Formats: sequence, C-alpha cells, structure tokens
Amino acid sequence: MRYLHFLLLIASINGFAQDSIEHSFTPHSENQIVSYNGIWSWFSDPRAVYYEGEYQRTYLGWVDNYGNIMVSLLDHETGEQQVFKVYDGIEIDDHNNPALIFDSKGRLSIYFTTHLINDDPLYKISATNPEDISSWNPVERLNLNNEDQYNKARILNHTYANVVKDPYNSQTWYLLYRGVDMQPCMSISKDEGVNWSKSHILYNGNDDEIYTPYLKVYKGKTKIHFFLTSDHPTRALGSNQLYYFYLKEGIFYSHHHKKIASLESSAIVPESLTPIRDSQQSRAWCWDIKENEKEQPVITYVEFEEHEHNYKYAYFDGQKWIHKTLTESGGAFPEWVGNKQLEPHYSGGLIINPTNTRELFASVQRAGNFEIEKWNFDPKKDDWTQLPITSGSSNNAVRPVLSIDSNNLNKASSLFWLEVMNYKYYSSQTKPGFSEFSLSDRYATLIRSNNAHSKYILPSKSENLIRSHFIDHHIKQRINSDFLYLLALSNPTLKIREVALRLEISNFLNFKKKILLSSQEIEEIEINDFAKKLYLFNPNIFERDQIENLINQISEAESLTSIDYLVVNEMMEQQLDLDGNLIKATNLHSENLFAQFERLDLTLANFQSSILDSYSFLKYGAAQEDDQERLKLVLDQCWKFYNEHFSQQYHPDVCGALLLFDAAYKDKFKKT
Repeated sequence: MRYLHFLLLIASINGFAQDSIEHSFTPHSENQIVSYNGIWSWFSDPRAVYYEGEYQRTYLGWVDNYGNIMVSLLDHETGEQQVFKVYDGIEIDDHNNPALIFDSKGRLSIYFTTHLINDDPLYKISATNPEDISSWNPVERLNLNNEDQYNKARILNHTYANVVKDPYNSQTWYLLYRGVDMQPCMSISKDEGVNWSKSHILYNGNDDEIYTPYLKVYKGKTKIHFFLTSDHPTRALGSNQLYYFYLKEGIFYSHHHKKIASLESSAIVPESLTPIRDSQQSRAWCWDIKENEKEQPVITYVEFEEHEHNYKYAYFDGQKWIHKTLTESGGAFPEWVGNKQLEPHYSGGLIINPTNTRELFASVQRAGNFEIEKWNFDPKKDDWTQLPITSGSSNNAVRPVLSIDSNNLNKASSLFWLEVMNYKYYSSQTKPGFSEFSLSDRYATLIRSNNAHSKYILPSKSENLIRSHFIDHHIKQRINSDFLYLLALSNPTLKIREVALRLEISNFLNFKKKILLSSQEIEEIEINDFAKKLYLFNPNIFERDQIENLINQISEAESLTSIDYLVVNEMMEQQLDLDGNLIKATNLHSENLFAQFERLDLTLANFQSSILDSYSFLKYGAAQEDDQERLKLVLDQCWKFYNEHFSQQYHPDVCGALLLFDAAYKDKFKKT
C-alpha cells in the first residue's frame, strides 16, 4: 500500500495531460465494475468495440464527472484491464463520450466533442501502436463545419461524434456529428481518418426555426443504416418524427429503396422520407438500430405518454414496418429536483444485439430501481421472454451498450451499463449557463459489465468477496467519502479497484488544482475539507514518517497552494497527540484483549470493538514479533466469527474494521 500511496502522490504533483494508469489484472466476476466513474450518452458510437488481432480485446470509451475522456481495454484471455485518460477535463457533460474505431493496422482512434460550446472543434486522438492504449499521438482539432458554404449559419457547434466505415471500402470512413444549425453533418475520409473533408449537412429539417434531430448509425454488410428523430421530444406533437434511410455505394435510399440523395448532392429533407410512425399521437425518441440476417433494419425507440416511457421494437419486412411493444419501462431515471424532473425523456434505454436482432437488452424499473434485462422475441408466438441481468439493485442500472465486432467475426458482444448513484442533469455549474447546478449535483455513475468473453474467474474465497462488497458499498458514497480510506482496504487480488480508485483520486486532485489555478469560487469544493480527506484523514492511512514526507512534498509542489500545507500541518499536530494516546491505551489493553480471544469470549455486542482494539494494538501499540502467533489466532477467530454471524447480511462498519485489522496484520508481519 505504501507504493500505491507513493504513486498517488506523484500523480497529484506532476500534473495531468495524458495520464497512463499502470496495467492491472482483474478477475472476471458476474457484473464486474469496469470504472468507478464513467458515463455516456446514447448518441455517440461506437462506445465499445471488440478487436481481434494479436490479442482478443474489447475497448470501451467514456467521459467521467471531471470531464476527462477515458479509454479502457479488457483482455479476454488474461483478464487484464488497462485504463488511460486521453484528454484532460474537456467538459463535465455526459454528451461528450468518445466514439471508437480501428484502422487496418489495428490502431485505435477516438473522436469526441463538447456539447453546444460556441465553435469548439471535433477532437481526434489516435494510438501510436496497434492494439495498445498506452501511447497516443497529439490531439487533433477538426474544424469540420463548412463556414464558406453555410455562411449564414447561426450555430457552428460540434456535438455527438459517430464514426463508421464504408462496407465496400474500409479505407473510407464517415464521421457524423451534430453541427451546422444543429443538423446532422457528415465528413468523409478516404485514408482511414488521416484527412477529413469539410462536412456537409446530411439531413436538414430546418425552416425559419431551428430543430434538433438525433441520429443513430450502424454499418451493415452492404449498407450504412441511419435512424433519426427529427426533433427533441419536448417539442410539439407532429414535429417529432422517426425516419430511416440508408447509404449504399454513394447513394442514399429510403426504406422503400427509392433514391433520395447522393454523397455529392444537397441535404436530405423530410419531404423525401416516409415517417416510421404517426407522430400526431405521441412523442418518441430513437434508441438503437441494427441489421438482421436479411439486411433489413431493426430499430428500438421510446414512445412518451405523460410520464410513461413505452419501449418499442420494430423491423422492416421489405414492405412495411412491423412494430412491437415490450413494456412501459418506469418513466425517466434521473432524480427529481424539488417538484421538477429536469430530463423527463431520459429513459433507462433498450438496445439490440448485433448478432441476434431478436434479442434486446433493456433497462426497466423493477421494485423501485431500474434493472438490466435480456428480452427475446419469438415471432411464432408473437411474444417476449425476459431474463434478468441485474436484480435487487440498490441503484439504477441504465443506458446499456453492446460492443460491436470490428473484425466482422460475429463474436458475442460484451454488455456494459451504467450504475447511477447520482443523476439530476447531464451537466453542472462548470458548464456556461448552468450556474444553478452545483458541483455536488453532477452525475456520479459506475460502469459495469457482464464481460461475456472473459476466461478469468474470480476466486470464491469469502474474504475476497467481503472486501469486494465493502469497497463497492462505500465507493457509491464517494461524493462524501474518503478515497484513501477505501484504498487502505482494497484487496491486492482485486487490482481493478486499486487502479480505478487511484485514477479517481488523481482526477479529483487534478480537478481541484484547475479550480484553484483558475481562481473560480466554487463553495462546494471546500478546499480545506478536501485537503484533510485527501492528504491525511486519520492514522489508519499513513505511518508518521510518511506523513512528514507528505507534508514536505506538498509544501514544495507548484500545483498545490499553501492552504494545503497549513491544513495538513494542523492535522499533523493533532495526529501526533492522537498517536501518543493510542500507544499508551493499546499497550495497557493488550493482555486483556488476548485473554478475551483465548477464552473465545466474542459476542455480537463486543465483536467490532474487539477488532478495533486488536487493530490499534497492531498499528500503534507495542506489538512485537513474539505476538505474531497470538495475533494470527485472533485474526483467524475474527474471520470465523464474521463468516458465522455476519456473512448473510452485509455490515459495512464491522466488515471495515475487520479489513483494517487484516491489512495491519499483513503489513506488520510482511504477509501478502
């Protein structure tokens, strides 16, 4: 753990541009945590890509609640996970997750944007080596909006990145985003993303008024499929249409295979398309599109009636659209703010399995929280069957996504989703115009996966599972938690937690540094409290010499202000007094403590205090090598007592005390 703390300190002092997080080997377990801090929208894709070359790996991108753009890989043979921050603090907004694509040499490129910020560009970063995310080329800023052609445009943003290859020529890529006057725009590269053309408007639904279409795109065997909602569902009935068209060999066609445009022609207009549904009855929002075995489009969408979110599935049979209803999903998942739902159309979501388009993954409210479920459609029975992926969750599980197969090997997809601890709105006060939302109101979400490819199995040792549950339980309170306390409890066999938590702390420190340097006054930051939590907390974390070294390095660090030094120095003096009192108390109590355990005099009432007494004797008392055997007996009895009396119901305080004692024993006697 000392080495881990040293890494944390170096990370917090040296600054952050593109931060490589050291490799970790994480065992696979059902519904494992991929990241303790990550989120995405459903309008930038691909979010997850499976690539098979020298390795068999799935790559995943997200934005965290510090605005960092993150990429991770999961190796399906070794269980290894790597995490890398590719862009530091672009914006705290869930619209900004990256889209991932591989070139013919196996090098990953990612594309991402800000959300409605002036004339910000679209960003691109490419890995320098095949099947590797540890080294990246400099960031490219792509100003794709054609200001000469659209010189009367009122808006020139870049929002929502989608990148897709041409089915007939893998050297040709299409980059789609929301650009000129909020319309879907398309840029073309003939050299695998090295150079990009100025974009043109793909679909133009504007007249005197600006509308906001939402686009989904998918590459099939011979077609690129497009599915869009013509405007946001908050708009009036009738303006909220669902449309479909496809691109094949440079020509755009309607679902009836009627030519409507070409790559060289002007934008597609609503009059050239036939609506998929009657928009006069209810509003709707597109969610997913894939291609079935007949190369026909299959879609999912949500229809809204008052507060109801009705999940819909449809496919084109060659003549007409066949619509099926799954269920009313439970409404919007964001928390209410007072008596208002700020995002009343944010559904849990439903997506289509690209390898079996009759199989869906949906987020549906069950017993108060949204759960991920697998839904299968039987056309002969015209009915659905459901299988829970999550159940009994303490938090909402939403926005599922399946990896796509970059190699077209028809490999099974890995499923990922968000576990929501806090979500009121998609942004925070760090975004211009959103001052009513405090930093603590920003989204807080984990990323989980069932990682179907993994061959690495978690040992079923009860101690490992208890540690896992304890950390998972407390990280969900991370807005008010002490991250170092969690790190002190992390299990060496659960490396993903050490990596993920270290990354979380690094991002937290970096965000604080940027706030300080920009002189922004954000009361919720509470610099003094952060310094206490992140640098000292209590004697459970650092030895005295570590604290002294820490204070020296903090006072010398350019990236931190003198306020940190003053706070830590004050806490240091308090801790020295505390240490002295603990040493006296624990030495006097030690013989009584051993006698109690040797008599097996443990009860439910005294169990936690007995553990903490044992821990204090180890950490601050005069425990010697001669005490090892007796302390080992105490530790074994504690684990046995815990498993017998507490394992059926989770008790975080008792569990935390036992983990501290266990960690202190191993540190004292150099056991791993």
